[in-house]
Amino acid sequence: MKKATLWLIATSMLLAGGGADAAKCKYREDSVDKFTNVRTLWTKWNQLDSLFGGLSKRPNNVYAGYVSAGLNSDEIILQVKFQLVSESRLAPAKFLLKDTVVAPKGSRLLVMMADESIVKLFSDRDVRVNAELFAPGTRGSTGDKFSTKSNATISYTLDADSIAALSSQDATLVRVETADPHYDIRIHKKSFGDIKKAILCIQQEQ
Repeated sequence: MKKATLWLIATSMLLAGGGADAAKCKYREDSVDKFTNVRTLWTKWNQLDSLFGGLSKRPNNVYAGYVSAGLNSDEIILQVKFQLVSESRLAPAKFLLKDTVVAPKGSRLLVMMADESIVKLFSDRDVRVNAELFAPGTRGSTGDKFSTKSNATISYTLDADSIAALSSQDATLVRVETADPHYDIRIHKKSFGDIKKAILCIQQEQ
């Protein structure tokens, strides 16, 4: 009898904890296609790195990374979004604004977990992004320099193994592989659990 009582108490605590976690989930889109009855659900974007992002291998190029998880039909998808910002005193040639980010279908996303194991994901479609140019003194520019901004969003469909691996522990580092170069997003300690949380928020809605 005592064991049964303890089990009921433990179960109640777990359910209460699940409800608390559920309350923390925030979604940027939740819609159902009236023709196909397919539900589309996306968590709100969470910034993985610190406010100032990281420095890429290219001079004067700063980037920041964000993560979101989604439900498309019965598939769980992880999206990584990052913004490249570059400054120069001279206006770049127009051809330099084309295809600033190219990630062919099958490009890898490498996620380093807390135990230093690496989860490998593969993009599900081609992504090509051009840069937007801002002249000095206009919206988006800083000081007396020209600014270029590129916003790329890459999607990765998860399978049962990757879902289990990504939701079992925190992530500490992400590498987004593109045609050239790759981008390392150093996850801020306050955001170590953001990838796991995004996936769990989608799972609970399935």
